[in-house]
Amino acid sequence: VKYKAEEIFKGVLDSKFHFADANVPNFGITKDVVWVRFRIDRALALKQSQDKQWMLDLGAPRIDDIRLFLRMPDGSIATRRSGRRLKRSEWAEPDQTPFRFAIDLGETWGSAPVPEHPWVLVRLATSMFMQIKIRMAPTKVLEKKDRRHNRVLVIFFAIMSMLLFYNFFFFITTRTAAFGWFCLFTLAQMLLVVNLFGV
Repeated sequence: VKYKAEEIFKGVLDSKFHFADANVPNFGITKDVVWVRFRIDRALALKQSQDKQWMLDLGAPRIDDIRLFLRMPDGSIATRRSGRRLKRSEWAEPDQTPFRFAIDLGETWGSAPVPEHPWVLVRLATSMFMQIKIRMAPTKVLEKKDRRHNRVLVIFFAIMSMLLFYNFFFFITTRTAAFGWFCLFTLAQMLLVVNLFGV
């Protein structure tokens, strides 16, 4: 059954939604479309940070297709799309990751005031493992965490690259199978991290 955002915002499908029973819902390997909805407490968000530019972060590098729907004050629905199957130029936020959407918590959306508790609707589809970790934070906070995270990744890949070339050199010169197996193990670990973090 294909559902539409309009139906969900009208409450027609309320009975089909359930509260998440985990902080990070895990749907395993599925081709089903998953809909997530929640409300933003704008006053609480601005109390925590004066930054009005916030980011919805899904932290899910395996999600193929992500669509964000916002109910605008005039009743229309704003739609944005992202996901790992799209080109970078097609991402909702090309300067971020394919799993982030900017949400302005300022004074107005268009020409009308921002609702105090706006609904956010997210549609997720993938052919792989689906695990949803949703968080919202000020854009500057996420960018600071990104820089710290990227430094750790650079160190990790530098160390693993040295191990890879070191063992490859000895494999070529000695033809010892153990060095070859360790090269494959090191390469597999690097590919695993790329897959997990969407590097």
